[in-house]
Amino acid sequence: MKAICVTPDRVLELRDIPMPTEPPPGYLLVDIEACAINHGDKTFLKAPQVAGGKLDARVHDVWGASASGRVVAVGPGAPLAYAGSQVAIYRGLQRDLPVLGLWCERAQVPYRTCLPLPQRLSTKEYSGSLVNVMTAYAFLEQVVAEGHAGVIATAGNSATGLALAALARRRRIPAIFLAPRRSCNAAASSTSSSIRMAFLASLPIWPHDLARRQSSTAWAAH
Repeated sequence: MKAICVTPDRVLELRDIPMPTEPPPGYLLVDIEACAINHGDKTFLKAPQVAGGKLDARVHDVWGASASGRVVAVGPGAPLAYAGSQVAIYRGLQRDLPVLGLWCERAQVPYRTCLPLPQRLSTKEYSGSLVNVMTAYAFLEQVVAEGHAGVIATAGNSATGLALAALARRRRIPAIFLAPRRSCNAAASSTSSSIRMAFLASLPIWPHDLARRQSSTAWAAH
């Protein structure tokens, strides 16, 4: 099968590699329908030390961390409910696992890295969805651990910003979401004021209340 692999010189090349046919225990085989290209794919390619080198130990050196597709085989110990389902995938960072990177025709991944998608959803639209949610989740964990008063997201209308909004509201973490002027103008021309106000009201605290707080506020720029 075709796969995009990383070379020892940290560049990408198209290769022919064996297609997996029998998933190891706890693994799934997924026929990939769409792959996402995230900022991290470029960052970790040129600077693997950013992830502690955890992205290097992969079968056939196949690259890619986000994708979606349909499960074609379920390994021993993995839930049979995954069989035939379409899933969104985010490749894990654990070392020394028989994981095929996701930029290939058929991926081999632990079932715990796969999120089943309803059949009515498009796999293409959800090929990069998990990384955005996990980025937002990890950031809020850091915010809470460091005792910050709230969050300001400088890309508030991005996929990560929307995930951050939902998670912050659930955890009742004060948050402000900023967006580029052009995005705001576009939204203003197509969105009623009542809907915009409903979005502001959905925040756990109003911006002017947050500004009065004395303690520090974390910044999210993604």
